[in-house]
Amino acid sequence: MLYYTNFRSPNSRLYRTRREAALLLTRFKTELEGDGQSLVDYLLLPTSLEALTYCPHTLTGRSQVPDHLVLDLLAHLARMGRLWPYSGTHELYNGGLCCAELGKSGSSLLPYPLSLVIAVKEHSTAIGCDQLA
Repeated sequence: MLYYTNFRSPNSRLYRTRREAALLLTRFKTELEGDGQSLVDYLLLPTSLEALTYCPHTLTGRSQVPDHLVLDLLAHLARMGRLWPYSGTHELYNGGLCCAELGKSGSSLLPYPLSLVIAVKEHSTAIGCDQLA
């Protein structure tokens, strides 16, 4: 399977309101789908957007993620925890926008069982909370 990372970090804030964040995610997902990609997981912060995408064919000029690093990237994207509203982790646990395939039941885009993905995300969140304390 072919996974890619996407990272955007402009000099200014990406959004200021919930509406702007939802519009940004919708535009980003539409852009990906236009290129034949699927949004697997993401983390949208006010100053950056990080995403793991899947595409059935090779994309030139994009950062491909080796299969053995997909779990590490999923854990990295979970660092804000399940309560951060603009993330695939939040969608996985709470529903919501469901922009990411991760939040949709029955998605077959991950090479790992959902139970393993959840375990990795929970471990990452626990480490992040311990570091904040």
